[in-house]
Amino acid sequence: MEKGESYAIEVESGFKEFWRYNIAVTCGMFDADGTQCGFRSAENTVAPAGSNLESAPEGTPVHRRLSFTAGDCHHLLMYVYLIPNTLPPSTRIADCKPFKVTVRVSYEGTEIVHMTPSVNQWSGASIEIRADRP
Repeated sequence: MEKGESYAIEVESGFKEFWRYNIAVTCGMFDADGTQCGFRSAENTVAPAGSNLESAPEGTPVHRRLSFTAGDCHHLLMYVYLIPNTLPPSTRIADCKPFKVTVRVSYEGTEIVHMTPSVNQWSGASIEIRADRP
């Protein structure tokens, strides 16, 4: 964590076909009165949406992680987007069960959010998270 940065944000998954999803996170920073005092965002893009790739691009790791930091504030309001760049090859529900992604938020080294939401393989996910410092 860089000096002056208090929050550490991580989004990751080891799902074998996680290469089919781009990760984007927006992170509003707010003071105790609820006034926005900063903004951070980060993304990890494998391919443009609608690419319809047959396999992962060369060099794309199976276990992918997006991590970044945000400065000190009272709380964060984050949106985590998992956006399919390539849809599953099957249209059978039994072949395309939801997978897990892990989202962690730490404040000065103390984990304050740890969640593992399920992600629909066709639609991806939009996840809203509020993280209050301890």
